[in-house]
Amino acid sequence: MKKYLYTGIVAMLALTACDDYNEKYFGDLDEGLKPTDIKKLEYTLTEEDYATIASLSANETIAGENNEKNDLKQVSSKKAFFASITAAKYVPAFLDDKYSFADNTSAIKVTYNQIPEAPAYLSEVAKAQTYTLKSVDYKEAWADADVSYFTPARPASKYLPKILKSALTGAQQGDYAVAAYNYSANEPSQGGSETVVYDKVSDVVNGPIGEYNVKGTVMAAYSRGFLLSDGTASILVYLNKASNYTLGDIVAVKGTVSEYSGLKQFPNTSEVEWISGAESAFVYPSAASMTGADMDAYLNNITVKYVSYTGKLALSTNSSGTTTYYNITDIEGASKAQGSVSYPAAGLIDSNLDGKMVVVTGYTIGTSSSKYVNTMATSVVAADGSSETYSPVATVATAAPGDYKVCGVVAATYKSGFLLNDGTGSILVYKNGDYTIGDVMTVSGVTNSYAGLNQYKNPAIEKVGESKYYDPQVRELTGEEMDEYLSAPYVQYVSFVGKLNITTNDKGSKYYNIEDIEGASTAIGSISYPMDGIVDESLNGQKVVVTGYSIGATSGKFVTMMVTKVQAVTDARSLMARAAGGDEMYAVYQFDGSNWNATDVAIVSPVDYEKMGLGNPNFSSSANPDNYLPQFLTLNYPYAQNEDIKAVAYHYYSGETTSLSVMEYKFEGGQWTKATSAIPVTDQFVKSNGEWKYNPSVVLTLTAGRSQPEISVYYQAITDWVWENIDQKELGITTKGQGYVTSFAAPTGSEYYFGATAYQNNIDLRPGKFIEQYAKGYEGMSDEQIISLVMERLPKAFEVALEAVHSTIVPIDGIDITYTVKFAIYDGLSTKYWQSVYKVVGIGDFEYVEDSMKAVE
Repeated sequence: MKKYLYTGIVAMLALTACDDYNEKYFGDLDEGLKPTDIKKLEYTLTEEDYATIASLSANETIAGENNEKNDLKQVSSKKAFFASITAAKYVPAFLDDKYSFADNTSAIKVTYNQIPEAPAYLSEVAKAQTYTLKSVDYKEAWADADVSYFTPARPASKYLPKILKSALTGAQQGDYAVAAYNYSANEPSQGGSETVVYDKVSDVVNGPIGEYNVKGTVMAAYSRGFLLSDGTASILVYLNKASNYTLGDIVAVKGTVSEYSGLKQFPNTSEVEWISGAESAFVYPSAASMTGADMDAYLNNITVKYVSYTGKLALSTNSSGTTTYYNITDIEGASKAQGSVSYPAAGLIDSNLDGKMVVVTGYTIGTSSSKYVNTMATSVVAADGSSETYSPVATVATAAPGDYKVCGVVAATYKSGFLLNDGTGSILVYKNGDYTIGDVMTVSGVTNSYAGLNQYKNPAIEKVGESKYYDPQVRELTGEEMDEYLSAPYVQYVSFVGKLNITTNDKGSKYYNIEDIEGASTAIGSISYPMDGIVDESLNGQKVVVTGYSIGATSGKFVTMMVTKVQAVTDARSLMARAAGGDEMYAVYQFDGSNWNATDVAIVSPVDYEKMGLGNPNFSSSANPDNYLPQFLTLNYPYAQNEDIKAVAYHYYSGETTSLSVMEYKFEGGQWTKATSAIPVTDQFVKSNGEWKYNPSVVLTLTAGRSQPEISVYYQAITDWVWENIDQKELGITTKGQGYVTSFAAPTGSEYYFGATAYQNNIDLRPGKFIEQYAKGYEGMSDEQIISLVMERLPKAFEVALEAVHSTIVPIDGIDITYTVKFAIYDGLSTKYWQSVYKVVGIGDFEYVEDSMKAVE
């Protein structure tokens, strides 16, 4: 404040004192001349300074405008800047606070800690699409055997490249993909049954985390599982796929429960066994009405209960147009709570209701993001009563025949109709026509009983949309279970083994029966009206595996099937396994333009999250990956060597979406730590027009040596430029290793046009290496001539690197922004450092300062 106090005194004296006073004390000052305070300093931020920067009101305003408030708080704890919170954006307010009276043209070089941006390839891995293997994909490993997992004898690594190449036909060179597949440590066999002791569901939901066995009734379902109740309580069974059951079915579930959304649940690793069909016609209970106040209260008192509430339907879609969230907003009387319909089955929600008031009925199954009441909905209808209402298929399937209207998705087809599924169950629609699996259909008419099950015969049908339908986990039937089916039929996705017997009657009609089913005393399989090509008639008389939907029992002996596939069994022992297809695993692959290749990127699979004790296959704000990934790497890479670097991919739930993230870890001192640790950076800030502004004239020291990802990005950028602009454009070379660029892939690439290597992080100036790599480019040249040529080229190399790595740098009017790059040159005998200077002449545009390249003393 000295300057302003001083000039203030001068002003007051000028008004009150006589001229001789001014002459006596200020006679040597020219008229209009004022004191100046031009700072020329170097300053290093202290730990306390980072806390100050995070708390300054001016910075909080900036952070609020950029949705970075939470990130700003981390500056204090990390004592460093990072990608979203940059010194350029947040140091000016600190300087204005600390040097508020500095005059224009003041310049302060501030040294601070910066956590560098991760190598570019990590962001490419994070963009990887995920391909989940389908049942047919496993045929690459098992031929005609019905096994949907890999094993030690038939490992995923052997078959995934071919599967991915066939599935991801639009892949471009360099693309990454995550393959999601099932794996079992046990080779497939038929196995046997075991005795089960059942726990009360109430003991499970109120007890500690652990393994339980329960039996109960399927009360509701969504596209990822179902709700089970035994009369004492209800619990979610999360399958991560549609269930294979009808509401009212009695099932047993065994597994280690986890906690999610504030409630216990059985995860998708649990074993589910079907016991019997519905004991009576299924009906939902009466729903309790929830007010907005009730919804708010639920956030702090989470239970499973059947309710209804009213609000506005808000659908969210992704870039491909697929609906991802079904939220219910504007609930009258609710100050915070919103509804969220979890994973509804196709056809349950009419998209035309988006933005309209609706009544949601269903089971509350927990909360998310501290505001959403997650709901396993049984109906979503317009609040004004204008929308169509449908009966659940489970109700129609178990009730007395009558007039009903249902809506669902085509799950399977045969020549005389299709199977309709709405998530609650499936029902046969017997009507000739051309149908496509995945079509959303409404069906209305009178049902009748046939083959022991209700069905529609020649009803009115209408296609109202399109969706995707995936078959549930197949249930493999023994001969004994086939016999039991005859007296108590049900619709399920099943498979069994027997001998195919194709016969033709005198009218030319064909019958496809499955006989000699091991363990069956009466039952015979019957393939009903198969679509053309689904049964290979050359298999007649052979043992086959039949997979499809059971749709009734006829003549006291036939188990009628709407088949999806018929496969030969070459081993009389059958390779079918009664257990679910092992653990779900992930692997990261990269496309080289021709083939998919396994990468060295580690990835956390669903089974790993389970081992960590997490209820979901992802990390989140409550499950910080920093607390788990070091141990994950230690367990999976026990023989890691000092300075080893490993990229780890994992899924992270932000509270709204789950996305793939990738981070590098480095093994040092016997433990894994983040590879991108903070490094000191010096930037210049200049005061202009009364404001401190970032002037990013910096000195970059690119130290030589391996395992420095923050430095390798510069040399990799040079290598990439040579590949794209010299090899491919000038020479027409399309295969690495045949021109200046070596065959080493990012992030360790090398080239011998400039001599840059992202592996050693230096300029390799050994003439023999240049000739060895691309002799044609240096034909007839002596060692001295090669060195001279390369030294002439070098200024361009780091101009290229800077433009790639610092592409967002913006010039500042009236200020020359320069980058001084110090780099290492290795001549085969020693490593020496040189430097060159570059000026920012446009956005991300650098220009070499002539004659600035010189050896560093």
